[in-house]
Amino acid sequence: MAETLFWGSILLILYVYAGYPAVIAALSAIRNRPVRKQPFTPNVTILVIARDEEANIGRKIDNLLGLEYPPKKRAIVVASDASTDLTDDIVRSYEDRGVKLFRMEKQRGKPAILNHIIPLLDDEFVVLSDARQLWNPESLRVILENFSDPDVGAVSGELVIRQCEKGTLSEGVARYWRYEKFMRKREAAFDSTCGTTGAIYALRRSLLENIPEDTLLDDFVIPMNVVKRGKRVVFEDGAVAVDWPAADAVYEIWRKIRTLSGNYQAYFRMPWLFSPWRNRLFFQFISHKALRLTVPFLLLVLFFANLSLLDRDFYRIFLVAQVAFYLVALISLRINAPALSPVKAFVVLNFIAFMALPVYLSGRQKVTWK
Repeated sequence: MAETLFWGSILLILYVYAGYPAVIAALSAIRNRPVRKQPFTPNVTILVIARDEEANIGRKIDNLLGLEYPPKKRAIVVASDASTDLTDDIVRSYEDRGVKLFRMEKQRGKPAILNHIIPLLDDEFVVLSDARQLWNPESLRVILENFSDPDVGAVSGELVIRQCEKGTLSEGVARYWRYEKFMRKREAAFDSTCGTTGAIYALRRSLLENIPEDTLLDDFVIPMNVVKRGKRVVFEDGAVAVDWPAADAVYEIWRKIRTLSGNYQAYFRMPWLFSPWRNRLFFQFISHKALRLTVPFLLLVLFFANLSLLDRDFYRIFLVAQVAFYLVALISLRINAPALSPVKAFVVLNFIAFMALPVYLSGRQKVTWK
């Protein structure tokens, strides 16, 4: 039994991080479904949801006003989730340039705003964004060109993390996003990707279903509902949102715990995701999303199974290697060593995935966010 657990854990971990990316790359090469893109400039609403973003909202609006898109076909709406700072005043200063403010008098969270505002919009195409990230000038144009294909229901842009100091956790996270981008691009080429990037994603308004107001991860739940309705969710790497790493590492860790708690929440509430007959992205979902969250638990199984197999040299050496790996990760938290940043990112991200489950089950994670 111990040997079965030992080797089973190793094989599953290798499959999640290496096997699945290789398989989805091969599948997308064998069965490539290119999006039938062509020039397409429909009327569109850019919706930015903000809470106390006085430090970012002006820069964000200037960025959106400067996009390469016909101004008469582009509306900008900022939804303020009961902001208590100068966010609303800054947005109002742009009203003469066509920017509209929608204010919630009580903080309710992003899902409640989406449920309320999107049905009121006139445009069929809506692009969602946060206040912090800035878009490349061509992002709006290229993301909308995907909708010239009637099979496309939602489109994810690409998140790029800039200015990462060598050897820091942020550099490891940036590498993770590049790895994530590779898989999403290959999944979309094969059929659809499991989720979008909250910093920049677009959808057909007619496909949007109301989501529970306590939903933690709208950029996963909404796209999967689009897939459920028979439309594709594709990835557009020409639509780029640029972000900067958080100065506070603790804040960044809690933000990631919130995100992964949202994954657990979605899995418990959407059991159809685990049905190969109801979820046409069953293979991608299990391989990319569900199994990824099992890795920290597999690492624990691997370690304790290894402890009960010390009667042979191989297992003794492997245990020493495991202990050394985690010691290196601990040391890398104290020093900035570029060569160690992948080890640090791997251990920290799996620690976060481990912590996300009890945080979700405790019910402490709220939809409202600062």
